[in-house]
Amino acid sequence: MRPLSRWGTTYALGVLFGEGDFRARRMRFGRPDPSRPPVRHRVPRSGGPAMVEARLAEACADGHVVDLRGGGHPEAVQEWLTARNHMRGFGGVVGRFTYKFSLTDTVLAENFDGLAYVARTTCSTPMPEIADVAAGRRNRVR
Repeated sequence: MRPLSRWGTTYALGVLFGEGDFRARRMRFGRPDPSRPPVRHRVPRSGGPAMVEARLAEACADGHVVDLRGGGHPEAVQEWLTARNHMRGFGGVVGRFTYKFSLTDTVLAENFDGLAYVARTTCSTPMPEIADVAAGRRNRVR
C-alpha cells in the first residue's frame, strides 16, 4: 500500500500496537541521558475497554489499517471515533517504570486520518557503527 498515491500528500496515520517491545532512552534525573544507548522496553497487552488498542484488537485480532477519512461508518463506530478515548503514548525517551502507564487522550476523528494496528511488535535493531562493522562487532540491545 502506498499512502501518498492512495490518500494524497497529507495523511496523519496513528500507529498502535497490542503488545511487544520497543527501544527508547531512559530518563535520568528528569532528562534523557545521551551517553547511554536506548534499551529494550516490554509493553504488555492493552487491557481496558476504553483503550483504543484494545478496541482495535477486539474488532480484528490481526494487524489492519482503518481509513477514517472515508466516512460512512456505522453509528456506534462514528460515536467512538468522535468521543474522547485513551491510547498509550511512547516515544524515544521514557521513564524507567512509568512508561507502561503513559496514556494520551485523543479524539480519533479529529487527530488522525487513519489508524494502523499491529498486534505484536518487535524491538528495533540498531544500525551497527561503521567502526563496529569493520571490527566484526555488532551493537547489542540490552
